[in-house]
Formats: sequence, C-alpha cells, structure tokens
Amino acid sequence: MIRKTRRLLPLLAAVLGACQDQLPTAVGPALAPVRPLTFEVILPWSEFVSDARVLGGFGRPVQTGSGLVAHEFGGEVEAHTLVRMAEFPRAANVVDSLGTTRKDTLLTFLDAALFVTFDTTSNSSTGSVTLQLERILEPWDARTAGWELSVDSVGERTPWGEPGGGQVEPIAGTTWFPQTGLDGRFFLNAATLALLGDTTRNDRGLRIRLATPGHRLDITDVRLELHTRPSINQDNTVLLSVGLSELTYVYTPTPPAPEPDELRAGGVPAWRSVLTLGLPASVPGNPAVCARLSCPVPLTAGQLNHAGLLLTTELPEPAFVPTDPIQFEVRGVLAPEFLPKSPLGAPLFLDTLGLAVGTTVPESAFHPGGAHVVEIPITPIVRSLLSGSTLSGFPPTPTIALMEMFEPSSFTFGSFVGPGRSGEPRLRLVLTVSDQVALP
Repeated sequence: MIRKTRRLLPLLAAVLGACQDQLPTAVGPALAPVRPLTFEVILPWSEFVSDARVLGGFGRPVQTGSGLVAHEFGGEVEAHTLVRMAEFPRAANVVDSLGTTRKDTLLTFLDAALFVTFDTTSNSSTGSVTLQLERILEPWDARTAGWELSVDSVGERTPWGEPGGGQVEPIAGTTWFPQTGLDGRFFLNAATLALLGDTTRNDRGLRIRLATPGHRLDITDVRLELHTRPSINQDNTVLLSVGLSELTYVYTPTPPAPEPDELRAGGVPAWRSVLTLGLPASVPGNPAVCARLSCPVPLTAGQLNHAGLLLTTELPEPAFVPTDPIQFEVRGVLAPEFLPKSPLGAPLFLDTLGLAVGTTVPESAFHPGGAHVVEIPITPIVRSLLSGSTLSGFPPTPTIALMEMFEPSSFTFGSFVGPGRSGEPRLRLVLTVSDQVALP
C-alpha cells in the first residue's frame, strides 16, 4: 500500500499544479484574486449640497424641565424663572401624646422655606449673587408664556402687564454662594402660603429673579418645605415637602437669525440646519486608486464604508455661548415640502439598549479660540440615497436636519461655519473598491 501511494504522489502534484489558477466549479475564464483598496474622499460643499437653510422656533422653555435667571448677561440678556408649586398636602401622619400614629387632616401652615437648586457647572459666577423671590399677580400659562405674553396659544394672546412676568409682589431675597454648592433658600410667611396654596387662583405662582448684573444661573429644581402645626399634639411641628407643578422661564432678547454663511443647531426655541444633499455620480480617486482603476470612480452603495459631515465650530452670539457639552445628530426630513412642520425620520444610530446615539461636542469648541472640526456620521442616509432604498421600504430622502439631540435643552446653541467661507462644511467618504478582472 505504501508503494502505491508513493507512485500516486507525482500524478497528484501534476493535477493540482494544472488547476491552481482555476476554480473546480468555475465556468468560463478564471478570475484574478480580489485586491480591495480603501481610500478617503473629501467633497467640498458645492459638490454634495444643493440647498441649505436654518429654521428656528422648535420647542418652548417649559420643555427643558429647568429654569434660568440672568441679569444683563452678555450685556443684554434678562431671564426670569416662573414656578407653580404642587398642591399642598391636606393630611399628615402625626404621633399623639400617647405615642400612637394618627392621620391628622387639620393642619395649620406656619411658614416655609423655598429651596432652589442651581447647576453649579454652568453658572457664570464664581462669587456670591443676590436673588429675589416675587409672587406673580397675573394669570399665566406655563406652557406658552414668554417675555412679552403671559398666554400665547391658538385663539388667545395675552400680554403681561409688564414684560417678563407682569405685576409682582416682593416676597424675599437671598444671597447664593456657588462655592458652597448648597441650595438657595427663601423664607415665606403664613399669609403668602395661603395665597400660593389656593389652587382656584389662575395667577398662582412665583417668579425668581437675579439681581446681580452680568451673570446667568441655570435652575434644576425648586421645592417647598412647609412648617406645619398639627391639631394632634400641638406642641410638635411637622415638616412637609412640596414639589413642582410647573417650571418654565422667560427671557429677552432672542438671538438674531443666523447669516446665510452660518449653520446653527440648539437653543430654546431650537434651531435646525436643513440641508438637501445632491451626491455626485462619481468621485476622484487618489494616485494609488487611479493606478489600478480608471478614474473618476463611480460612487455606489456597495463601496461605501462611512460618510461623515465635517463641520467647523465657531463662536455664537456672546450671551448664548454653550456652558455644557452639546450632543448633535442628523435626521432625515420625511416631507420637506411641509417644513418647518415636516416629520423627521428615526435616529440614525442606536446603542445596545436601543437608545439614540449622538455626537458630543465639548462647550470649549464654541468658545473664543476653540474652533475645531466636528464629524457627524450620516452613513445610513448616504447609503440609502446611493442604493435608492431604505430598510423601512420608504423612498430615501435627500433632505436632512442637523439638530441638537435632546431638543430643546438649553437656551445656548452651537454655531458652525456655513457655505462660502474657509472651513465650510464638507462630506467625508470612506470607500472600498477592487480591481478584480478576468484572466486571459
């Protein structure tokens, strides 16, 4: 058996040698090995955008879930926070003189302390600031109130008696020290509590105002601690906590509309930069690509590995410079003909939990001297345009919106260099091609 195997080895080698450049099941000419080549293309604005505009007015301050106070900030911005507290509790569990816990529904409100929590990372002050607490004396709607109007809804537009919160009654003042990280605190008497606790009043509410010029503070929470005397065991007091019912802010002036050579995203109400893409049929190759393939190279979905919108940050209006990182995203505009009311597509990228993923830009990128290039991935949109289809089965949209991911979030916004200037937006494409050809 060993001798027979040795005699077969030369014959087997000859057969394999004759077949080394052919596939055993191939029909027709053999193919050379695939040699993939990956390269990058940077398209200028004029070669991938056919139309661009910046739209504003998306969302209202009440949707941010936060407050804002400012006085002559950036030389001009004034902002006041307006709050309504939740309904006061009407009962409490009280320990009587015999040590038994009983429910007491006859409570007397003695006084209270209003605690205001500030975002210590975004405030503009490193020293102490003075704040004022005032009772609002006019009816107002937290969902629609602005600097000039107390109500701004369909069929009703009511101006404040005085801009910024109308007629008010002073309640208390306080000094806040950011170094301590403690909450600001105002004291309220029983007479004020009686008015704030009357849920039948449509003027029920408080205004928080900053009195120190040149600063801005973000408010993250407001709560009321009631000092209460029970009818049971009246020698004791009961401390009850009351949270917020409504929180919003009003400010002036709103930032001016951007120039044609500026893109913008974020703010309250929010801005969006809307671009209509016009992708070329082919792109230039680099020397290595052109040495192996004919150039320009056709642009197809199968070749696309990555597409990213390259943006150069710039300094916004001074009073609206971001103080926190901002997350940006791009979404498809499903019905451009209905802008600015057009519905938007789903987020382009999701994490393992199914949550949207955006591009985080540090606040320093929008500060003086901090400009740098930011890349916003838009691969799914570009691939759908090249293939002519989407995963959902709907026709792809060439119109996209650059926007803040959580909109609206802060009255600050991000500005980017627009078309016609150095640093204008560009499109970065990473493509893979191959030079597979039939052997003679």
